Amino acid sequence: MGISLNKRMNEPVSIIPLAGFRVLFGAAMILSTLRFIALNWIEDHYIEPAFHFSYFGFSWLPLVSGEMMYLIHGLLLLSSIAVMFGLFYRIAAVVQFLCFTYTELIDLTYYLNHYYYVSLVCLLLIFLPANRAFSLDITWRKIQDFNKVPAWMPGSLMAMMAIVYTYAGLAKLNEDWLIHALPLKIWLPASYDIPVLGNLFSWKYSPWLFSWAGMLYDSTIAFFLLNRRTRPWAYLSVILFHSLTGILFQIGVFPLVMMAGTLIFFSPDWHQRWMRLFSKRSENLQETLVYQGNGFIRGAFMLFFAFVHVLAQVLLHGFAQADGFVQGGVAAGFVGTHLDQVHVLLVQGPQAP
Repeated sequence: MGISLNKRMNEPVSIIPLAGFRVLFGAAMILSTLRFIALNWIEDHYIEPAFHFSYFGFSWLPLVSGEMMYLIHGLLLLSSIAVMFGLFYRIAAVVQFLCFTYTELIDLTYYLNHYYYVSLVCLLLIFLPANRAFSLDITWRKIQDFNKVPAWMPGSLMAMMAIVYTYAGLAKLNEDWLIHALPLKIWLPASYDIPVLGNLFSWKYSPWLFSWAGMLYDSTIAFFLLNRRTRPWAYLSVILFHSLTGILFQIGVFPLVMMAGTLIFFSPDWHQRWMRLFSKRSENLQETLVYQGNGFIRGAFMLFFAFVHVLAQVLLHGFAQADGFVQGGVAAGFVGTHLDQVHVLLVQGPQAP
């Protein structure tokens, strides 16, 4: 089993979904940063408050001046544009990660789990060759393009998405959420005045309906996205679910990030059809060129997934949060159990869409 899994992890698969993820994620980051600036949240979150609550282990992090904070967001915007187009990609990915993560580490009270996810994806992209197809680095800087990468590279982004959803489902398996419909019983009344949907939200059983639907969606969506036959319908549910949560709750750009990110599960042919707008060079390669990657980086990626949730618990609660370690093990266990399925899917080459 171990040898088979290792072979599948290194099996050459199309690079196109990886490049497509780069473009879509970069676009989502651009919109997120522009929205943050337009809503004057730099002033509200970083400049006006007289005090900020530090993350565990990051009390040493300095709060820069207002002018520097605007500069950091300007760099975040420029680096996200560069990531999207694949121009000076490695440098841009590092700048994007540092700028975004710095702004999120300023104050613990601004923590949102999807911001943590975005920061981790920014980190992953630094080490993934997402600019080796359909990028300006190829067109302008003449770097070598590739049409294949080891399966674990796009698989790592799929696994990250699966962790986000599956752990969200596991976290909802409790009495308050499923039996008492909390906190939706408290939150939904604020949306009774929304046109059309307000009548649904005001139905007395809606808190339980949405609580159970949310748990089932989060717990199963990754499996349906992995399956070629159910993938189109699963993605339709992604659009409906995140559109609804975007209407109901003030959760920023998260719905857009998830709707864009889950497209990594779609086939190379599907991505290639819309990515031809950027470049045609990679699809015209006459020989198979495989990006070999690095064994050390692959091992680091496995450790990264093993500790991804443990790190969040340490940052938020310190080392005393023992139950977070246990729950993190469950999330990592999902990856360990189903990573083989991810790579089988990649090796077999999912069919469109």
